[in-house]
Amino acid sequence: MPALERCFRYLVLGVVILPSLFAIPSADLSAGDRRRARQHRHVVCPLDLGLGTPPAACGAVAVPTVIPATIPTPAIPRVAAPEVVLLGYSVQGVPITMHVFGTQGRAALIFGAIHGSEPNSGHLARHLLDYLLEHPAAYANRRVAVIPVTNPDGLVRTRRLNEHQIDLNRNFPATNWKISKRGETFGGEKPASEPETQAIIKAVELLGPDRIVSIHAITKGRECNNYDGPGADLAEAMKLENGYRVAKTIGYPTPGSFGSWAGIDRQIPTITLELPVDLPGEECWKKHREALLAVIQFQPSKKQP
Repeated sequence: MPALERCFRYLVLGVVILPSLFAIPSADLSAGDRRRARQHRHVVCPLDLGLGTPPAACGAVAVPTVIPATIPTPAIPRVAAPEVVLLGYSVQGVPITMHVFGTQGRAALIFGAIHGSEPNSGHLARHLLDYLLEHPAAYANRRVAVIPVTNPDGLVRTRRLNEHQIDLNRNFPATNWKISKRGETFGGEKPASEPETQAIIKAVELLGPDRIVSIHAITKGRECNNYDGPGADLAEAMKLENGYRVAKTIGYPTPGSFGSWAGIDRQIPTITLELPVDLPGEECWKKHREALLAVIQFQPSKKQP
């Protein structure tokens, strides 16, 4: 490589690329700028790294494409950036973050990929996050928090369990928690033993939501809007948009599940949105976008029993 060309490349690296690695979205950046900045810092989402990427890659940052400043770009309306809250870290040390939009009104919490073997649940949550970044009207007079991935260690291995071989959706300190034999639904030696479980609990305590959607995936034909606690009306509102049946039970016991803890014990309307496990992420978004937006703007018609 000619010396002059090498000098030019190092100059671009020092002046353009390196500062972008540490850029943090703020109200002074456009939506497009924030999206690009998010791609160049370690915000959490193994979905950004590609499924099947080994955990060691979670610390890697892709080198961005340098676009000459002389090329004009279309103006994008500036909107307030979400607050990014670090909830904790996975067993393998991957940050688990919550993105909070809005500052007033009723609050909704929506999260995905608590089971790493259900990657389309994480894709759907991430699509919602990207949509909210560019459509502030979707959360007008509301607060909404999105956690795209709650089990990053399991997700990179496409494995249901976390790194300790524990089913996080059986690890919550619900009144029905009980120890079980090791396997795909083992809930740990004690409730809330896992850092990922603790991160989700922290999200609920910080946000104080009055509606929650936990996105899962299940075998095709069993998809549904499963609710716990006083969530029947919310499930019906989702049914109007996604056409899925409303289910009061998933059909088998779930001791120590998030729905048991948040919905039944805490009486927060809680939906377990069960997607068909083989439905691609893009199709999930097309199918469920309006249902998730309806959750954000949902207005309870009456106090449920």
